[in-house]
Amino acid sequence: MDQMAAASSHFELEYPAPEGEKEQYDIEYDGFFTIKNRQGFKFYTVDIKNTDISRLKKIVGACEKVENACWTAQENFYSYFNERDMITYIVKDGKVVGFQLLSHWVIDRYVVFGLDETMVLKEYRGNRLGLTLCVLSARSIFTIFSKKKKAKFVFLSITPNPRVMIGFYKYKTLFKIMQNSFKPSESLMMIHDKLLFRKKATLVNRDYPFFFKNMFPGSLGSFEMNDFPKPIRKMVPPEISFFERGDAFIFMAIFSKLTCWVPLTVMMLLRFGRKCFFNENLGFFRKNKKIKLSIQ
Repeated sequence: MDQMAAASSHFELEYPAPEGEKEQYDIEYDGFFTIKNRQGFKFYTVDIKNTDISRLKKIVGACEKVENACWTAQENFYSYFNERDMITYIVKDGKVVGFQLLSHWVIDRYVVFGLDETMVLKEYRGNRLGLTLCVLSARSIFTIFSKKKKAKFVFLSITPNPRVMIGFYKYKTLFKIMQNSFKPSESLMMIHDKLLFRKKATLVNRDYPFFFKNMFPGSLGSFEMNDFPKPIRKMVPPEISFFERGDAFIFMAIFSKLTCWVPLTVMMLLRFGRKCFFNENLGFFRKNKKIKLSIQ
């Protein structure tokens, strides 16, 4: 079995020296600020693995409140947070209103990045903040791993929410030129099998490889199979149990640097305007390249 290589990124930030009890980072700490969108929402990014998590209690607590307002969590948020690689969170009027937790690792020449949890408070939905978080996370990963030779990227989403699956299917034309869960390839299935092993997961049905069993039990409300469009019903195993057992749909898509550069650039422009080109953290023409890559 091939060994999976772990990847970690380092954000060069100057942290204040702690005196006595460790000083807590405020949710609007300048060192974590990434970019502001057209609507005035501010986005902050934290490299969890290279930051003293004991100084992130304010941020973790604020994000946990968002999670509790959105769904029934199945595990301790602090522990779950500590196991991720990166978080991007949104602040509006001094309050955290949404966040996205992300993990990344390397399998052979594939950089896999999973959007583990995306939450936006109900009263702030309709501003496309979930989409903006995805775009920003993708840009962060692209920036970190852009110098890794011959790398291909694998987008991963594990969701117990059937409506998210419907969304992926609705926009499947965006992934038409990519290997993805709706038209898997041998390479995609290789990554799928390693993901299954990594997550210690089991399949709902062997004939439906992109449905994992018992991933998020009791997290969401009810959903009737008849609510699925007919084409999707054929893709879902008959014994699926999204809500009682917490089964999950696994969406994966493989793309090259060239494939993702143009759509990612367009999406960054749409979400953040021309200023994104010169943003010091993620800009295409940034002078101070803060993000460095270290693969062990």
